[in-house]
Amino acid sequence: MILHRQIVVWCAVVACAAPRVVSSQNNAQRWVGGLAADVGGVPDELSSRCGNGSGAAPMLGGGFSLLYHARSWLVLSTDTRFGTAFNYGCKLTIPGDVQVGPNQWASPVYRDLRSVPMAPLLRSALHVGVETPKGAPLLRVTGGSGWIWAGRPVPFATATVGLGSRGNVVRFYTEFEMSAARVRVNETQTFFHLDSANPPTHVIDSQRTTPVVLHPQWGALHIGVEVPRGSP
Repeated sequence: MILHRQIVVWCAVVACAAPRVVSSQNNAQRWVGGLAADVGGVPDELSSRCGNGSGAAPMLGGGFSLLYHARSWLVLSTDTRFGTAFNYGCKLTIPGDVQVGPNQWASPVYRDLRSVPMAPLLRSALHVGVETPKGAPLLRVTGGSGWIWAGRPVPFATATVGLGSRGNVVRFYTEFEMSAARVRVNETQTFFHLDSANPPTHVIDSQRTTPVVLHPQWGALHIGVEVPRGSP
């Protein structure tokens, strides 16, 4: 959340500090709208929630963006994206109890993910970055942060690197995005012993609940078009 606030403040400061446009600088100021399809993966914590190293689930989606050139090399942008995951079930694993003392056992750790957003994911972000000036191949690198809005909102950080064609009407653009969310969950572990009955039965001695912060990560490829607006 602190990172998200810092990015928002940074973007606001840069936008306010950008110099006014003069006629000789029209080519350094323009708005750009974008529309792209996404393909990538959604981490286990945000998709199948298997919790056994099943890895990311395949994701398809899309989104739109709005970009502003504060200078010929400085860009500010915002985007909103939607992605749905394709879950193929979880690996069948039966973790065992662990003996921690004489007739003292500990159960596997249970991670409560009910408060974590789950795909399909709707997310929006603010970005600030740099872009090669007109006359050079279009290369753009940005960093930013935003929120995942599916279920309980959680913050995430993101970075992109992209390549595109040049054009004053429509241009093709593709970029790779890496993101990491920040979610708070509780982990619970149960401690028990075995009584002398036949067969032995579990007798719970205590439970330990620990709050932890997870940082699930994922990547996505965006392929689409951009429509510049303003003086070429």
